[in-house]
Amino acid sequence: MRYTGTMGAADSTTRLLIVDDHDLVREALRARLELMAGMEVVGSVAGGAEAVELARRHSPDVAIVDFHMPNMDGGACARRIKEVCPACRILFLTGFPDDERLLDAVDIAAGYVTKSATWSLLVQALAAITAGKAFVDPDLVPAIMDRASGTDHDQRLLRRLDPDQELTPTEGRVALLAARGGSNEAIASELGISQNTVKAHLQRIFRKLGIHGRKEMAARLDNG
Repeated sequence: MRYTGTMGAADSTTRLLIVDDHDLVREALRARLELMAGMEVVGSVAGGAEAVELARRHSPDVAIVDFHMPNMDGGACARRIKEVCPACRILFLTGFPDDERLLDAVDIAAGYVTKSATWSLLVQALAAITAGKAFVDPDLVPAIMDRASGTDHDQRLLRRLDPDQELTPTEGRVALLAARGGSNEAIASELGISQNTVKAHLQRIFRKLGIHGRKEMAARLDNG
């Protein structure tokens, strides 16, 4: 089905570069984007070095970049693309919403979308970016808000729990809520995630902190 929604001015074409090391993802994106009115895919590659060369050659308007790639990660790739094509806007794709490195690249990102997003959400992101606006997938908002608006008090408590700063921002928030006695259900409700996701976070938190459960975590918080 051809997409006929508005994507910038009717007489303009948005030139896209796709960078993803997974062949199926990359080719599926290309196939669907090429059916959209006003879209032209000028390149579709698996690695950062090739992406930089294509950006230099074709000057894309938007580069859709997988954040997690071998050899050259998405952040480094995007920075090099911006060096050779400063006007190119970067839309990061990620399969790992809790990766705090995503926020370290916020200065070059025009938008973030998770790989679990719907097609319509990706279309919204492209529409916003081509209009000169920023776009953040709602699934990434909790992590961004945790990092951007965490209180000084919470940061001090978190340093007690995690002095080596091994936890991601979302893991830190889960750890604090659990250490304060929050149930999995309450934590899930607070952060807008599932209870299974809370359990998975807690398993990683216990492993990273070298503790065996909530009681040890609460004791560390109380004795810091």
